[in-house]
Amino acid sequence: MSYSDHEVEVSTSSPIPTGVVHSSANRWLLLDGNRWIVAGALSAGVFATFVLLGWVDIIGVGAEDPVTLLLSVLIAGNLTLVPVTITINQLVLSREFGKPHEHRTRDQGVRELRRDLKSVADVALIPPEPAAFLRTLIETLEECAEAVDEAAAATGDEDLQHRAARLRAEIDEGTDRVARALDSSDFGSYWLLSAMLEVNSAWLIETTQYLEHDCGEAVPDEPFDRLQETLRLFNITRQYTKTLYAQKEIATLSRLLLYAGFFAVLVSSLGMLVYATPLMDGAPSMDLLATFSLIGAVAFTPLSFLVSYMLRLSTLMSYPPLRNSFITDG
Repeated sequence: MSYSDHEVEVSTSSPIPTGVVHSSANRWLLLDGNRWIVAGALSAGVFATFVLLGWVDIIGVGAEDPVTLLLSVLIAGNLTLVPVTITINQLVLSREFGKPHEHRTRDQGVRELRRDLKSVADVALIPPEPAAFLRTLIETLEECAEAVDEAAAATGDEDLQHRAARLRAEIDEGTDRVARALDSSDFGSYWLLSAMLEVNSAWLIETTQYLEHDCGEAVPDEPFDRLQETLRLFNITRQYTKTLYAQKEIATLSRLLLYAGFFAVLVSSLGMLVYATPLMDGAPSMDLLATFSLIGAVAFTPLSFLVSYMLRLSTLMSYPPLRNSFITDG
């Protein structure tokens, strides 16, 4: 049975679910945008909403009771961020705490991964730095793709040669993207993870299997098996990178929630106390509206950070580990 009978094609199209990311603007909001800028835009939207509704007299900020009631609700809401932050920190600390045998298992897993890469890369030593490890991995991928291309060329079959050349081009494109991200960002950064997620390794493994099948006994299996094993190592490394990134982002988010939450409670409390004084009785309505809108935007800042960071994390976690019923890519 030939490759075409199975209708499997090489594809490195983005594995982001199309139901989640619909457009470039949506992708910027969910993934690519700086999380501080996204949070700032959300808080600015809160400010603009309060100003607009006050401008058209849908809401009134001159009366003391409604304003102080809303601010008290916002203060109570921000205080609930304390247990939320504790829960988030527990997610991070749960990976750090453990019994000796659990840490031993993790260490064995890392050593096995390094040993497997050392075997397929056929090198004496594997660099200890994560970035250098990943660079060795993608260089090995390129070498394996070249070996498969040469093996297919040895068959003399033009169709097999074309498919192998296309497979090699797809792999080179993906590894070049990862290499550029390594050059411009640190290991564990979003941009490196994004570049790694764009490599559709599951389909590349499946394509290699069908290419090996159609080449038959005309060429040895070793180049194809080596490429598949290297792609599987890439999958494991990518999943580990995703875990490191999520752990770092969750820790950053917990700190931001504490900082922003403290400042939001302080500003909301002062605003509520100032509103209760006669000082605000003779203030112009537009000044009151601007002041209230600013306090409201500050009070919503912790929630803006929470939404901003969780949008990216939840979207990244929704990258499907299953591309179809039997092909994994995660």
